[in-house]
Amino acid sequence: MFKIELGCKLLIMLGNIALYIPKLAKEFPDKVAIRHKISGVYKDCSFASFNRKTNTLANGLQAEGLVKGDRVIMLIKHTLEFYLVTFTLFKMGVVPVIIDPGMKKKDLLKCIKQADAKALIAIPIGHIIKAVFFKAFSSCKIQVTVGRKGFWKGKTINELLSSKNNQKPFPTENVVATDLAAILFTSGSTGVPKGVEYEHGIFENQLKSIQEIYQLKPEDTDIPCFPLLGLFSLGIGITLILPDMDPSKPAKVNPMNIIGPIQEMGITNCFASPAVWHKISKYCDKNSIQLPSLKKAITAGAPVRGDILRLMIDNILPDDGDMYTPYGATESLPVTSINGRSILEETQMETDKGKGTCVGHAVAGVEIRIITISDEPIASFSDTNILPQGDIGEIVVSSSMITKRYFQDDEKTRGVKILEGEKLWHRIGDVGYLDAVGKLWFCGRKDHRVEYKKSGKQETLFTINCEAIFNNHPKVFRTALVGIHDDGEIKPAIIVELENDFRKLNKQALELLAQELFLLGQKESITIDIHRLYYYRDLPVDVRHNSKINRAWLRNWAQRSKKKQILYKA
Repeated sequence: MFKIELGCKLLIMLGNIALYIPKLAKEFPDKVAIRHKISGVYKDCSFASFNRKTNTLANGLQAEGLVKGDRVIMLIKHTLEFYLVTFTLFKMGVVPVIIDPGMKKKDLLKCIKQADAKALIAIPIGHIIKAVFFKAFSSCKIQVTVGRKGFWKGKTINELLSSKNNQKPFPTENVVATDLAAILFTSGSTGVPKGVEYEHGIFENQLKSIQEIYQLKPEDTDIPCFPLLGLFSLGIGITLILPDMDPSKPAKVNPMNIIGPIQEMGITNCFASPAVWHKISKYCDKNSIQLPSLKKAITAGAPVRGDILRLMIDNILPDDGDMYTPYGATESLPVTSINGRSILEETQMETDKGKGTCVGHAVAGVEIRIITISDEPIASFSDTNILPQGDIGEIVVSSSMITKRYFQDDEKTRGVKILEGEKLWHRIGDVGYLDAVGKLWFCGRKDHRVEYKKSGKQETLFTINCEAIFNNHPKVFRTALVGIHDDGEIKPAIIVELENDFRKLNKQALELLAQELFLLGQKESITIDIHRLYYYRDLPVDVRHNSKINRAWLRNWAQRSKKKQILYKA
């Protein structure tokens, strides 16, 4: 028995996430792995073909000089090549550096320079950027083009795939669970972009957790509107249908580019940001469209509005379908999960009252604690307090799916990691609380809380709770709570984005609406002190999901625009 257990542990230790592909190629050789469009026509790549291509590409990249442990910057669109290159690098034990394509130029170049990568695999515009900003790419001695090569040096993906010298099997590199698998640079929507180190064991555990939570099976089909989530589906053996959209601008998607394939191909799963589901649900509702094949509509990145859940579940999804909202972060995913039917039946009413957004119970293998809010590093759990049930505090999590560090950034690592003996905890950067049955309630980003003085006593307001009160108004699309400096003190203010049908109200109508919103706020203890209101046409959001509101930017804008505020008139 001891030897069997030891053997199992050894297999886990030597597991490479890329091993799923040759296994699937053997088990389902002719099954479509990826269906993608070329010149407007769908083309299929089977698992057997996908595996052969990763072998060929691995041989070619090895001949170019890439070896285990090297880092490679990937600047590739959401195409077949994105998945081919990623799994090829995993197979080689080479570390892909994946940078959010919507990142600001300054941050993008900073991340590229920090990555200190040996190679660049990119679409033509990536190589043009390299030529212009060559200092940031100075470490990249190898370059490979996805698409047509221009004036720069190096091979193309097609040249590597068609070379006769590369047409032989490539043995998947042995790795241990703690070996670095990838570096994922966050979008910077909640601060400065950080390079999150992913180990092979973390990817393995995440894949198994996601498969178990959502009961994903090889017979499913998936249209992933976020490329990284497609990696997990592909590893499970699910056919991917690549969407016709720009993943860096999800809010601008043509909803029929998602709805059409779901209808035509009977797609069962779709992961998309709340911004995408907002467009899909409104379009389906307006045009009386149902999606009877779609059993799992999954979303993350920001809370989902109750009206969107209601539309999806009551009017669009089949009776045995549901909308699921996993909660977590790039550094810790998943943490919890909840389905839309449970939200509508059990928690949405409390959310509308300002109690926060329920994100469900911890998934298997995850521990959650709520600690006293702090903006300082916490080295050990002995340096903080665990709060009782119901108290809002900072959310910290521990599991085999949390990352251990940021790439070459010890200071930021210390700021978010806590040790408890040998157990590592991650500070997500969010605030919330655990209820009487152990469900986690999300109340917003820690950095977005508004602290102010009232009668000499410090008070704290949390964004998700307060904004929900004003979001109840039928003319309001969404709001943002911020704190502005006024008369030497911090004053809470609410910034309002109106629904499309009410964006052309005149000044008098806007002032009347403001008074209606103030009266809504006066009815609740958490919003009674909000006496300042601003209107803003389109609240700025993150580049990855187009759903997280950039409250830090709005706070600065409001500070500069105090003349635009409407004050509460009792």
